Amino acid sequence: MALEQAIQALRPVLYLGLSGLAFAISLHAPKQGQRLALLPLILIPAFLSLSAALHVPFAPGVSLVWAQALTGYILHTISTLHLEGIPPPCPSVPGSPTPGSNTCFGFDFGYFRRIWLNPRLIRVHSNQAAQERPKQSRGVFLVLQLSKLLTYYTIQAKIAPALYDEVVIDILPDDVAPYQQSLWRPLNGFTARECLNVTFVTFSSFWTTFVYLDGTNALMGALFVMIGLDDPEDWPPLFGHLSQAVGLRNFWSRFWHTLPMKPYRSIGESISLRIIGCSPRSFAHKSIIALVAFGLSGAAHALIDWQRRSPDWHLNIYWFLLNFIGCMGESLVVKMLRQLARRAGREHDLQTLEESWLGRFLGSTLEALIVHRMYPCVDKQWKDCVIADTETVQASRGL
Repeated sequence: MALEQAIQALRPVLYLGLSGLAFAISLHAPKQGQRLALLPLILIPAFLSLSAALHVPFAPGVSLVWAQALTGYILHTISTLHLEGIPPPCPSVPGSPTPGSNTCFGFDFGYFRRIWLNPRLIRVHSNQAAQERPKQSRGVFLVLQLSKLLTYYTIQAKIAPALYDEVVIDILPDDVAPYQQSLWRPLNGFTARECLNVTFVTFSSFWTTFVYLDGTNALMGALFVMIGLDDPEDWPPLFGHLSQAVGLRNFWSRFWHTLPMKPYRSIGESISLRIIGCSPRSFAHKSIIALVAFGLSGAAHALIDWQRRSPDWHLNIYWFLLNFIGCMGESLVVKMLRQLARRAGREHDLQTLEESWLGRFLGSTLEALIVHRMYPCVDKQWKDCVIADTETVQASRGL
C-alpha cells in the first residue's frame, strides 16, 4: 500500500521532469520554429502531471497547489518561449556572440534553472537584479520563512477550528438553495444569517488558498536558500502587501495575481496589439489585458475542476468574469469622477481623498461588498466551501 502511494506521488514529479527536459531543449533552440515544434513535448507531460496530481488520494491540499502551479507553468512556457521570445544562453566570455544568436552552443543549466519555474522572471537579467530588492541575509530570511510556516500551522491546526466552533453557526443545506445563488435579488431579501454565512465562506476560501500558496512558497524558498541553491532575493513575497488590496482592481492586480501577472500581461498584450490592433495606451488595450487575465484565471481553475470530474467546472469562468465586470465598473466610476474633478479644478482634492483613510475604507468596503455578493452565485464553489467548512466545524466539535 505504501509503495503504491509512493508511486502515485512520484508520477506528477516524473511528468514534470519530462516537461522540464523538453523546456530546456526548447530554451536552447536558436529558432522560434524549433521551439514551436517542441511545444507539445512540454505541454503534454505538464497536463499529465496535473491530472496525476489531482488523483493522488492523500494530501489533497498539496495536490491542489501542485495543479494550480502547473497551470501557471503552462502559461509561463507559452509567454516566455513564444511571445516574449527569451533568447537562448550564450557563453559569457569576451567576444562571445550576443544572446539569442544562432552560434550559441552547449547547455547552460544555471540559465535554464533561472527561467524554467520562474514566471515572474526574477533576477533573470543580472544587471537588473541589484535594483529589484535590497539584499537580505540568509539567516534573517530563514527565520522569517520558518516563523511564517509555524504561524500558518498554528492558525490552521489550532486556532481556526476552535474559533469556528465558537463563532460560526451551523450551515444547513437550505443555506445553499438555488434562490440564494441568484445574482439579482432585492437587498431586503438578505437575512442576517445569509450575510454571516457568505462572509464566513468567502473569507475562509480566500484565506485557505492564501495559506496553501504562500506557505508552499515559504517552504520552497527556505529549502532552496538553506541548501545554497538560491539567494533570498530569488524568493520575494508571493502576494502583494495588504495595504495594496484597496478596491477590486488593486486586490486582483497588486495583491492576489502577482505571481502569474507577467504571463497574463504578455498574452493579453499579444492579443490586443497583434490580433486586435489596439493602441498601447488606450482604455481598450488595458481592458483586453484585464479580460484575458480573468479569463485565463477562470480557465485554469475550470481545468482543475474538470480534471477532478466536477460537473460545475464551467462556473469558475463565470466567477472570474463577474470579477472582471466588477473591475470594469469600478474603472468607469473612477474615470468619471476624475474627469468631473478635472473640470472643476479639484484634481488635488480628489487625489487626497483617494489616498486618505476614508478613501481606503470606502474602497475596501466596496470591494468586500462586491465579492460578498458575487461569491454565492457560483454554485460549485459555494457548495464546496460550505461542505468543507461544515466538516471543519463538525470535526472540531467531535461530531
